[in-house]
Amino acid sequence: MPHDEKVKVLELSLVRKRTPQFPGSIYAQSPGDPNVGSSMPPIRTLFQSGVDFDDKDEKEEEEEEMIMRALEIRRKVTEEVFKEAMRKGKFGITYSTNLIGRLSGFLDHIMIEAANLKRLPAFSNSSFNL
Repeated sequence: MPHDEKVKVLELSLVRKRTPQFPGSIYAQSPGDPNVGSSMPPIRTLFQSGVDFDDKDEKEEEEEEMIMRALEIRRKVTEEVFKEAMRKGKFGITYSTNLIGRLSGFLDHIMIEAANLKRLPAFSNSSFNL
């Protein structure tokens, strides 16, 4: 499947009504949804048996690249949320930026825990980018 066609299908899959998400977010099952697959966009159909790749390694590399891009976007969003929280706490911009540069593992932990909280009914509608 050509790249332009993949992009078009991705855009069409995101048009349907769904829980609002921000770039890099992880889709979580909504509390009233018994099937987690129904709340996810059909992006997985692009990268399964419907696509004919000449080489299995090429398929794996493409999937890994897409996952890594999504993680980087999510990390940047988490960093911005953390910076904003530090600014509200009267910390300086330089201090916040330097601290974030040294706490990448901690920010990854925050990102993972925020995604896990989306599964709880109390936080199912939270955006985590306040």
